[in-house]
Amino acid sequence: TSGHLFISDFTNIMFSNNYGDTFTSLISVDNEITGLYKKPDSNLLYVLTKKELLQLNIDTKEVTTLKKLSVSNEAEPAQIPKKITLEQNYPNPFNPSTKIQYRLPESALVRLEIFDITGRKVAVLVDGEPQSVGPHQVTFDAGNLASGMYFYRVQSGGQTITQKMMLLK
Repeated sequence: TSGHLFISDFTNIMFSNNYGDTFTSLISVDNEITGLYKKPDSNLLYVLTKKELLQLNIDTKEVTTLKKLSVSNEAEPAQIPKKITLEQNYPNPFNPSTKIQYRLPESALVRLEIFDITGRKVAVLVDGEPQSVGPHQVTFDAGNLASGMYFYRVQSGGQTITQKMMLLK
């Protein structure tokens, strides 16, 4: 909503609904806050602290821990992949729908978007949603799009991977 701002100091989150003229306290957390992300058109605020990722429902003030962050300096086991993977869509070429698969090495927020050859965004399939570790699959229906080359991009955990696909009608 227009005029809404969220700010934080080390452990407190404040809210303004008048472009920052005045602020009211929303909640306090136990660990030092290092980042805030407000999911557009929702009541969810993601709070990154030095020890965990939290999801805050700004209406109910309910806080959910999405991920505990490791504080150990020991190496993680080698069998756990460090990067997200994005598979080639199937079928490819496709008409009018295809499946897109990706794998997450840890629970994280995910964004999956489709772009045309000019770079114009034509679809958002996953919009900053928290998802669990492991494989995920999304079906993309391009029935309203013209034949041609398209790109699909997944973003998660500070990583971005892009693949191309062909729509033939």
